[in-house]
Amino acid sequence: MAYGFPTNFFIAAHAFTSDGINGTTVVYRSFDNGFTFEPPVVVSSGYGVYINNDEPVIEIDNSQSSPFLGNV
Repeated sequence: MAYGFPTNFFIAAHAFTSDGINGTTVVYRSFDNGFTFEPPVVVSSGYGVYINNDEPVIEIDNSQSSPFLGNV
């Protein structure tokens, strides 16, 4: 999970089917301090029982002096 000023939250996760196959990486976004989240956005499709997308990580640039402030 990552927080972006002033009210943005992002969660990266693996999504699996009911039989435990797939491993697609998705991101959930909230723009109201985490009260509600939008439907997940697929950022990388899984490949069946072979989990290619290991340990999803997400970061946001929160440096006030950065030209990339707020970028995920």
